[in-house]
Amino acid sequence: MRVNVIEMLGKIRCTEAVPNLLDMLKNKSLIAKDEQISLQEKICSALGAIGSPEAIKLFQKLPNQNLF
Repeated sequence: MRVNVIEMLGKIRCTEAVPNLLDMLKNKSLIAKDEQISLQEKICSALGAIGSPEAIKLFQKLPNQNLF
């Protein structure tokens, strides 16, 4: 369910969701590793679709961070 909501937020380019999506991306929850990677991929796709400046800054830092 969560993945579907994230995908929809990206499709409708919901800029209000960006802070929450960024927090979800940084959060290392207790879900299985495969599910975590899938969720992070969906979050990155949604943030890319939204095109938020905050997301772009995060994406530029990714090579230097261990988010995944």
